[in-house]
Amino acid sequence: MTTSRILPEIRRLLSEQLEGTRRLNGLLEEEHAALARLESATVEELAAEKQRELEALEIREHERLRLLAAAGYAPDQAGMTAFLHGHDPHGELTRQWEALLEEVRRCRQANRRNGGILEISRARIQQALEILRGQLPAAGGYGPKGKSVGYPSRHTIAKA
Repeated sequence: MTTSRILPEIRRLLSEQLEGTRRLNGLLEEEHAALARLESATVEELAAEKQRELEALEIREHERLRLLAAAGYAPDQAGMTAFLHGHDPHGELTRQWEALLEEVRRCRQANRRNGGILEISRARIQQALEILRGQLPAAGGYGPKGKSVGYPSRHTIAKA
């Protein structure tokens, strides 16, 4: 495939990837709000929407990497940079590429934030279950990964 045929396809894919990544960021913001409101049904719906968006983005990414390889460039970030350097004299695609990389960075940041909230919620639920089962909450310090550790002891709240 010639570069003259690859260039419009790369342009289209970058545009679609940028749109998709912006949608994903919107979904992550909605998820954050739903987590704050403790709306588990909404969080589940958003998880399914995020999965669909991620699958579509992955398809476009594989296609973009395939086109880069067909043009003789490494199918990675360095290859994309080299391709743009050689085929984007006005910088239009380079600006799109940089905007895409920024959106991806924002997605990662929002996903980490939401994942942290979910982990805290999971830990609280686990602690509540331990109390209901008659186990004292774990006392102690922190482990090597910064998570609380301790040695729970078993005390029955009541016997039937």
